[in-house]
Amino acid sequence: MNSKGSTLTVCHDAGGAEVIAAWCKAHPEEGPFLHVATGPAVERFAKRGLETVAPDFGLLDGRISRVIAAPGWNSLTEFEFIRVARKHGIRTIVYLDHWVNYRLRFGHPREGWEQNLPDEFWVGDDVAFSIAQKEFSGMPVTLVPNEYMREVARTFADIQSKIKEESDLVLFLSEPLSVPTTIFGDFEDVSFDEYQILEGLIGRLRDTKYRLLVRLHPSESKDKYAKFGVRISDEPELLADIARARVVVGMSTVALAHAAACGKAVWSVWPDLDRNIPPLPVPGIRTVSRAEEIALP
Repeated sequence: MNSKGSTLTVCHDAGGAEVIAAWCKAHPEEGPFLHVATGPAVERFAKRGLETVAPDFGLLDGRISRVIAAPGWNSLTEFEFIRVARKHGIRTIVYLDHWVNYRLRFGHPREGWEQNLPDEFWVGDDVAFSIAQKEFSGMPVTLVPNEYMREVARTFADIQSKIKEESDLVLFLSEPLSVPTTIFGDFEDVSFDEYQILEGLIGRLRDTKYRLLVRLHPSESKDKYAKFGVRISDEPELLADIARARVVVGMSTVALAHAAACGKAVWSVWPDLDRNIPPLPVPGIRTVSRAEEIALP
C-alpha cells in the first residue's frame, strides 16, 4: 500500500494504538515507520519492540509519504497531525477500530468538523466497511484486516494453557459511558450509564453460584464502584481475566469482541435496542436489553 517514503503513525488511546502497532509489526514491508505516541499508546508500541517519539509537526517533512492515525477520546494530537499533514500534501489515513459513532468522533455536527477528516479510512471487517461507506459517503474506505485481533487469538492460546477457567466467574468489562466519549465533549447518545448496567448484573447474579469480577477501563479510578462493594481486578493483562472467566459481560467496549474471538460466552447489555442497532455487530456477541436476559451456563 505504501509506494514511497516513510509512514508516520499517530496514536494516544490504547485501543487504537493496539491496532496500529500490531499492523505495523505484522507488515514491516509497509515501512519504514516513524511512530508518534503519547499516553497509553507509548506502552502499546513498546511491548512490540517499536520505538516512539513525542509529537512534533517538524516530523512531517519530505520523508513522510503518509500519516496513519487512530483518533480516540483523550487527545487532539491525531486530528492536529491530520490537518497539518494535509496542508503539506501528505496522504492521511484513519483506522476505525470500532463500529459506532463514526462521524461523532470527528466532531460532527460542529461547524468545520470536516477539517478533522482524513483522505481515507481503513476498517478491519465487512460490517465496519459497510458502516463507514454509509457514514462517509464518497470517501475511500479500505478493508485492512485487524492484525490485533489475530494477535489476540495467538496470545490467548498461550495464556489459556497457563490459566484455568473458573466455572463460576463472570467478568464485567466496564467503560465510562457517563463521561464524554469524544475529545470534543460529546456524550454517548444513550438513556443509561455503566452504573445501571452493573447494578442490573449484580441483581442477575444474586442467588446464583456465580461470582463477579469487574475489570475497569484504563481511564476509570479504582474506587469508581466502591458503593457496590464489587471485586475489582488488578490483573494487568486483559486476556488473563478473560481466560479466567466463564462468562464475559459489558456494553460496547471492543474488549467484548476480543472475548468473543477467544471463544467465551459474551453478552452485551444495551437497553436502547428499541432505538439503536446493537453497538457490537460481531459474531459471538449476544446482545440483550437487560441483564436479567443473560442466560448463564
